[in-house]
Amino acid sequence: MAEIFISYARADRPRAERLAQALERAGWSVWWDREIPPGRSFDEVIEEALSLARCVIVLWSDASIRSEWVKTEASEAAQRRILVPILADDARIPLEFRRIQAAVIGDWRDLEGNEGWAHLCDAVAALVDSPRRAPPVPPPAVRPRRARLLWALAGVLALVLVAAAASLAVHWRSSPPAPAAAPATAVTKSTPAAPVVPAAAPPKVPEPAPEPVATARPVRPRPPARVPEATSPRVAPDTAPVEAPHVADAPLAPSISVSDVVRKLDREPRREAVATFDVTLVYGVFRDQAGHLSVSPAGVRFNENGGGGRTFELPCGSLRRVATATMIADREQRLLELTANEQAYRVRASDTSTRDSIRDAIGRTCGR
Repeated sequence: MAEIFISYARADRPRAERLAQALERAGWSVWWDREIPPGRSFDEVIEEALSLARCVIVLWSDASIRSEWVKTEASEAAQRRILVPILADDARIPLEFRRIQAAVIGDWRDLEGNEGWAHLCDAVAALVDSPRRAPPVPPPAVRPRRARLLWALAGVLALVLVAAAASLAVHWRSSPPAPAAAPATAVTKSTPAAPVVPAAAPPKVPEPAPEPVATARPVRPRPPARVPEATSPRVAPDTAPVEAPHVADAPLAPSISVSDVVRKLDREPRREAVATFDVTLVYGVFRDQAGHLSVSPAGVRFNENGGGGRTFELPCGSLRRVATATMIADREQRLLELTANEQAYRVRASDTSTRDSIRDAIGRTCGR
């Protein structure tokens, strides 16, 4: 038998048909056509379908609020706590059913486009215990447009990278190269003064040679390192050789071994922060249990108030998804859905601020 029973008035048959088709596209089986097979009575077929259904959707409209059959079926579903109402035509729902929040459907030509459609599907999934299927893949006509958008974004990114590279190249060329240190030239009394010849530039200035310096092979300067230029004054023939100034080595900072830091951290005790929140575990439309939800590096744990009862513990490694859940009865969206190992748990916080705090604590601690 079908999972969902649709209760409606005869005047709303076109709407009921569209609703049934949309629910079947979502992956659920629906009983809505009230054609009675030969040899069976109307009451017998309706009662059998209603008793075997796991969810009853009542379509409240200007016609159905005056139908005794719809009121009877809605009353039976309310007693079993499987009633999910839909409001159309801005109809005034009968008094005994107003305490149950109804999903508002305004555009019946596109049911999936209504704001209340997601709330309706969440309520049905909670009762049927079967998630709806993923939405259909967009038609091929949309894909070229997305491909052109991706290519455009790639082109803009390439232009930005080229501009950045050109800016770096201009900056690099405009920077003057570091001059090489020129050693002092020694001059003896027997030789006239000669022009200074560039020599190799080692890290330290070499000691002046007693003999005239011969021509040496020039060394290409290193751009990153800027070596202080050594002043080499010209020496008169009658003066003694002058030693080039010597740059003292800067003292090195004491080095710290990485192993010492690791050993120090291992000796210090590790403290694990635990955040605790007062929440309500929701495991059905009308079934819930108050308790405490604790978040620590070990994972997420729920304990019922007073001990015993329903409890669960989800290690951080098993968490797959943490998302805000929506239900018709919770317009403030205080529900958080924790998914681990293909099992979902829903907890309701006292307000949206506490819900966000729980989500932030799980994100910081477990990275979800």
